[in-house]
Amino acid sequence: MLRDDIQPTSNRDLFLPARKLYIAWVENPDYWRWNSDHPNIGEVAELVKVYFLAVSGWVDTSTLEENTRYEAYLVYSLRNNATGFKNKPVEVFLNVIGHEDQNSKQKVFLEAPATPWTPGETSVTSPLLHGHSVQRDDGWKEVKLGEFLNDQDKELEVGMNHTEGKLKTGIVIRGIQIRPKLQN
Repeated sequence: MLRDDIQPTSNRDLFLPARKLYIAWVENPDYWRWNSDHPNIGEVAELVKVYFLAVSGWVDTSTLEENTRYEAYLVYSLRNNATGFKNKPVEVFLNVIGHEDQNSKQKVFLEAPATPWTPGETSVTSPLLHGHSVQRDDGWKEVKLGEFLNDQDKELEVGMNHTEGKLKTGIVIRGIQIRPKLQN
């Protein structure tokens, strides 16, 4: 887990690029490949195929502004031929090390769900589901992993798991962004 060389993009936010994340099986070219064809953003991890998807990153919050509520987002895209994500929620989490009262785990959609929902699974309107992806201005998608109050130096683990036994292909991981929560 690489932590020391993660740099904030400003004094208020932080971006962990794909190369700094833990991605299960990423070293095996049968499952993942590194792609640097995206100008101005560095390398991204492109899923070839896996049955078990796990992505996480570690964050030291000492570079972030204190007494500020932050949100963490997975930044990604799905290829047109992506499989294993339609109508399948993924588990996202944010763990504040040593502050379990701030930990969160929920289910979200990486691909907008089609209705009706698959029988026997959590309903699309279930309170266990907390959202789906949003299209960003830069052409990528993002999904919220969780939020926390940065009231002192903390260490976080943030990420997502999609462990259902179906084959998954075509997700492109850009990284994880930590930024202040917008006030409504």
